[in-house]
Amino acid sequence: MNTSNPSPAQDRVVLQALVVLLLGGAALHLAYVPLTGSKPSLIISNTLFSLLAFLHAWYALGWKRAVTFFGIVFGLSWIAESLSIATCLATCYHYTPVLGPRLGQVPIVVPLGWFGMIYNSYVVVNLAAEGQVVSTKGGGLWMAWLAILTAFVMTTWDLTLDPYMVIKEQAWVWNQGGAYFGIPFANYVSWVETVFIIGVVYRMVERTMPLPERKLSPWVAAIPVAGYALIGLPDVFIGVPDATRLLSPFTMGVPILMAAAPLLQQAFPRWSEAGVYVAALVEEGHKPHPAMAKALWVLMIAAFLAHVGAHGSQILTGGRLPFDQMTVFFSIFVVLHACYMLGWRRALAFFAFTALIGFTFEYAGVKTGAIFGRYYYTDVLGWKILGTVSWPIPLAYFMVLYPSTMMANLAIQGVPVTRKLHWGWSVFAALLAALIMSAWDLTMDPYMSLQQKAWIWVDGGPYFGIPFRNFAGWVLTTFTAGLAYRLIEHRIPLKPLGEMSTLVVVLPIICYAVLPIGDLYMGFPEATKVIAPFSMGIAVIAALMRMGEPKTA
Repeated sequence: MNTSNPSPAQDRVVLQALVVLLLGGAALHLAYVPLTGSKPSLIISNTLFSLLAFLHAWYALGWKRAVTFFGIVFGLSWIAESLSIATCLATCYHYTPVLGPRLGQVPIVVPLGWFGMIYNSYVVVNLAAEGQVVSTKGGGLWMAWLAILTAFVMTTWDLTLDPYMVIKEQAWVWNQGGAYFGIPFANYVSWVETVFIIGVVYRMVERTMPLPERKLSPWVAAIPVAGYALIGLPDVFIGVPDATRLLSPFTMGVPILMAAAPLLQQAFPRWSEAGVYVAALVEEGHKPHPAMAKALWVLMIAAFLAHVGAHGSQILTGGRLPFDQMTVFFSIFVVLHACYMLGWRRALAFFAFTALIGFTFEYAGVKTGAIFGRYYYTDVLGWKILGTVSWPIPLAYFMVLYPSTMMANLAIQGVPVTRKLHWGWSVFAALLAALIMSAWDLTMDPYMSLQQKAWIWVDGGPYFGIPFRNFAGWVLTTFTAGLAYRLIEHRIPLKPLGEMSTLVVVLPIICYAVLPIGDLYMGFPEATKVIAPFSMGIAVIAALMRMGEPKTA
């Protein structure tokens, strides 16, 4: 691959031009549209973002790849939209005159929007997976992984876009409505399918074309990541209905942080040098204990099956989720797994920090209402610690933060365990793990508070009766616990009790994945069923993908 660098002056001019387009589109999208309600400005901002994506593709990929990318996305997305409208194959909908001129039954701005967001998502995924704008690794299986992750990253946008455009702008109409704020679940299945097909087609075609000749600076490479972020950011302020305003920080924030990780390492090399993830993770001279490893393995599998079974029994019988039993089984599993992977000293430290900090924040939250909002625990989950916090809650923090930390490590560096990190990198990794962990609460909290009455929100809130502050409190709590552990973990020898095989590493990820799978069946209210696959699924896909990452270009 020819990686000749552009001149600093050329890079600077390109960067300035792209930033002007980026800020122009963002200004229209963020400020003008919600203030004036002017629909033409929405068309203009969408066109600017698409132009930004095309110019970046031209500069980063070369004109042949850029034109090919645009042609494939525009053509296939227009075909998919036209067939959907004509046949009602998945869902029935039609566009109103709001979005301007049409090509057939599809407004021209729609396939333009598909291109802008698919390109941004393509770059986000490539950066997260390979640390560069263009994928050069692996074969068909690796391209399929990249395409499915791109589909999920792209579709998260529609979780907030579609309700706003239907309810506020009335740009299109769903004939039969649906459980997700009037939108059918099938819409999101179709989005994933369409983007996946487009991604596979383009990635197959691009491998037949010459590689780009220039190596981008991290600042130019970051433009599509910023574009992806700025398209989703306004939803925090103008999302309709109000519940959707909470989604973007989690559904779009996780892939943004994953894509930002290699850019930060390129821009600040000392972070990478001071925080090296080593290939040989085990302390020199340390040998696992075969007998103890076998015993832990048996216990882990038992706890793993019990956790999965607790969810499965609820799904099959339609009964109440045994949250306390599930928490016990899952917690036993992750404690044993932590001992197996980290050694008992690190495992104990991780558990102690997380459970203690989690309980402290919860206790202060119940007593003051300052962290999560005003709430209290009922007797549904049994006895309460100090008469305030239900006993499974501190365990629940650890049982999900542990796999979230592993997935954050895998997503940004490709390995599950670290030794020593630069403090700035520790902060970044802890924030990503906190978002992955807190995404669980987007579906768990409505179910447990509204359906199971395990805790009660005194003042309610815009997210299915839950205040937005609750989720900020979750991020703060899990970030504090995760960072506290990361800052001391390198002082504790890494002495795993067993071998770090692929099967061992994947088990906590499967346990985490069981949570959103369960929500697909038992989610309450119904709208939360479509949130879980995207709020939690992206981290799962990214972690699994990095475990199978090809090692050579």
